[in-house]
Amino acid sequence: MNTSFRFKSLRARLVVWFLSVAMLCLISVVTVLYFQRAAIIRGREFEKLEILRDMKVRELNGWMEERVGDVQVVAGDEHIRGLEQVWNKTTDEWAAAELAAVSTARALLQRYLRLFPDYHEAFFIDATSGRVALSTDPTREGLDRRESPYFIEPMRTGELFIQDIYDSDAENKPTMAFSAPVFGLENDGEQLIGVLVMRADLERNLYPLIQDRTGAGETGETLIVNKGGLAVNTLRWHESAPLKLRIDAEPAMRAVDGETGIAETLDYRGERVLAAFTYIPLMEWGFVAKRDLAEVYAPIRTMRRDMIVLVFASLLVVLLVSIFLAGTIAGPIVGIGAIVRRFTEGDLEARCPTGGADEVATLG
Repeated sequence: MNTSFRFKSLRARLVVWFLSVAMLCLISVVTVLYFQRAAIIRGREFEKLEILRDMKVRELNGWMEERVGDVQVVAGDEHIRGLEQVWNKTTDEWAAAELAAVSTARALLQRYLRLFPDYHEAFFIDATSGRVALSTDPTREGLDRRESPYFIEPMRTGELFIQDIYDSDAENKPTMAFSAPVFGLENDGEQLIGVLVMRADLERNLYPLIQDRTGAGETGETLIVNKGGLAVNTLRWHESAPLKLRIDAEPAMRAVDGETGIAETLDYRGERVLAAFTYIPLMEWGFVAKRDLAEVYAPIRTMRRDMIVLVFASLLVVLLVSIFLAGTIAGPIVGIGAIVRRFTEGDLEARCPTGGADEVATLG
């Protein structure tokens, strides 16, 4: 039995065909435009995030260079270097001249701290005893720092050392130490007499730099992960993160491993994000700039919604036009069919009242 569908009227057939052809073309064009525009938007968002990442990394490197310059300036000051003979004596042996020199050096450190307000403290550690011999905070003078990395490394290498962010007992919050060897003025400046240490106030300088979310949108943020996988800065969604929150997200781990790139993945909250990441060799940090995918692709969703509305509006217009066109074609043919039936019934005077000069009109 033949069950193929057959139209009951020519008008319906024409409407369906007109509508099918027009909508097929429209949907094809809209689909191509959608994917092209989506690719452009996606590429633009990728580029914006990479620009944000690279800009922040440049700012971080610039901040580090400034801190290095600060400690080198202080360590090279002649008032600090000139205390070589003072440290060779015990405090009981200090005469008025030595006391005055120490007082001048302390005042000098305090003045440097006023000039460089990005630090908690500046202090000098004696090379022989490993104790704090001079500090902007006199109550800390005499503390034993022989086991501190910021003392051990400059003494071992004779070069500037940066201690990664750590919890400070003195401040009870994360800090970062920049230390440089201090060489005395005697013996052609070759005698290492101690180490100058400056502890950075991260809440005053580094954290605001990272937390500046200009260009990051409503959900974006930048973060630093140390080589142990711990966040070292406050986060948008986790304020107590520094040195407490371990981040195992793919971008952070790849950045710590020395990679640079961009990926769609889960972040430390379990949210889908677009993340641009890179490696900062100086501190062996991983740096990540990220935004939630829901926000990144919001323009694509808006465009998709607009295109769906366009398709349905076009469907209505095409349907009306198809009905009109089908009527103009099928109407005369239906009229001719009625005349033919009258003619076969014996009405030999029946004629088609068709006008025009086309093929349908010639049937009249």
